Amino acid sequence: MDAMPADEPTRFRLHRRLSELLDPELADAMMESMPPTPWTELATKNDLADLEQRIDSRFDVLTKEIKAEMVALEGRLAMKWMESTRILVLAMFTLFLGTAGLAVGLAT
Repeated sequence: MDAMPADEPTRFRLHRRLSELLDPELADAMMESMPPTPWTELATKNDLADLEQRIDSRFDVLTKEIKAEMVALEGRLAMKWMESTRILVLAMFTLFLGTAGLAVGLAT
């Protein structure tokens, strides 16, 4: 037997009929114990635990990927920093030599 859809009009009619057959308090209690959707649509604690495990696994993978990217970026930044420092030192040395040469030229 297929389950009847649990739409609001059906639930209302069921509650009204149960109230007639039993009493309103029992009808209320029975309706509160029934989910508003089919039972097959409800998640169990195991479903949620499985979902949590899958999400945790995905976060672990993403965390490792992000850390690897950060290490690679840190390496690239260090190389750029060393290159910039080398260029700056060479520029300062060239400026010093030029200034020294100009001073010698002016002194003679």
